[in-house]
Amino acid sequence: MLAKTTVQKASLAEQLILAQRHVELGRRIVERQNEIIAQKRTAHMSTRSSEELLSVFLASQKIFEDDLASLIKTNAGRRLGRVYVA
Repeated sequence: MLAKTTVQKASLAEQLILAQRHVELGRRIVERQNEIIAQKRTAHMSTRSSEELLSVFLASQKIFEDDLASLIKTNAGRRLGRVYVA
């Protein structure tokens, strides 16, 4: 027999906090990757793999920022008594 598990959805406030953390951490990661690329250029090293990784980080960052924007919009709608469907 399988045990029942309860999955609780995070509140909107918790989702907003988590999304903000993702955006901030993502920004730091992108910044650090740019620093690594600059250091490699200064040392006349290949930056190809670092730039490819930066591209992945930037794509992830866009997802994080879009998610946060969507949650902010939802939160604003709830405060106005409206429901937004994404």
